[in-house]
Amino acid sequence: MNPKIDKLLQILLDKGLTTEEMANLRNELLEGAYEAFMKDALQFLTDDDLKTIEASATQVEANAALKRIYAEKTGKNSQDEMKRIVDEKADAFIEKYTSESAVQSPGAGIQADEAGIVRATDELHTISGQTAADTEPDPVKASNPQNWQ
Repeated sequence: MNPKIDKLLQILLDKGLTTEEMANLRNELLEGAYEAFMKDALQFLTDDDLKTIEASATQVEANAALKRIYAEKTGKNSQDEMKRIVDEKADAFIEKYTSESAVQSPGAGIQADEAGIVRATDELHTISGQTAADTEPDPVKASNPQNWQ
């Protein structure tokens, strides 16, 4: 597991979120990172590149083609880019959330309260690029490394 996500989940756990809520937020974070990566990757892909990816027989082959083409076009490893994006999103949430907690109750640590959970949830939605109006995340897609490496 990613240490930044572990830290984020620990903050949310300390705040009183349930395991299910944390899993949903983790999936949203990963889906948001995947979407950010895809948005970045698409700017480097030509129509022929997209046709090559779409012509793949399976999703695994399509992911492999995307990774290969992305590396050829950018010189970057897609897995490293995804980790960077996830780390940035998690860091942004942790920094904002912990600084808000410190201002609200200096020295008291993280207190579990419903308003804080709502703020944490709203902030993670903002950082992940999703809004409350978005559909529920697909936990299979978000948790499958083949979908975001």
